[in-house]
Amino acid sequence: MGVKKKTFDLLRNFRAGVEGNILELKRAFGVSKASWKGSGRRRT
Repeated sequence: MGVKKKTFDLLRNFRAGVEGNILELKRAFGVSKASWKGSGRRRT
């Protein structure tokens, strides 16, 4: 891929931090799925 190890490590840690923040917010607000996708029921 041609990325230096230092850059790769920084980006990996940044991504892990972002995913951790998203998980923390989902836990705090009780969100498990995106509400705009619906509940799986079909409208007829």
